[in-house]
Amino acid sequence: MNKPKLALIPMPIAWAEKIKRFFQFEKLGTNYRTELLASLTTFMTVAPILIVNAHILGNAVFLQQPGDLFEQILVAIALCAAVSSILIGLFANYPFALGTGTGTVALFAFSIVLGMGINWRLALTAALVEGILFSALSVSPLRRQLNDAIPNSLKQAMVVGLGLFCLTLHCQGK
Repeated sequence: MNKPKLALIPMPIAWAEKIKRFFQFEKLGTNYRTELLASLTTFMTVAPILIVNAHILGNAVFLQQPGDLFEQILVAIALCAAVSSILIGLFANYPFALGTGTGTVALFAFSIVLGMGINWRLALTAALVEGILFSALSVSPLRRQLNDAIPNSLKQAMVVGLGLFCLTLHCQGK
């Protein structure tokens, strides 16, 4: 007796062709198998970061004791990463995985909430407002004007300065 082969649920041909055209499979020399493997590889790379970030946030965002909201935080971080990654794929046609940065999460948890003693609810509200303002700035013509107003030499100097700052912290063991 032959074993049944595992197969993906067949997609209607019309949808398959629309997706191939939308993402320019032929032009980019790719196919469904390659894209699915790349997606799985990217997810496997990002998954540990989701868990680490949820653990870090769980130290600062809790109801009774640190860690009691770990599952809820993990789901929220995963949903945000999924939605933002899907949106950049659809609108920019770039295969990027987007999500919360561990450095930003650590800054929020350990410096702002635990270090400065700001209530996590207020800190999350401030982060939400900042995100809305940053998003509005990103789609406005003002973003380009601000970017053009900063000389390239100053942009390069900021990158070098940040690198030296990080190196200094690393050498001091922090």
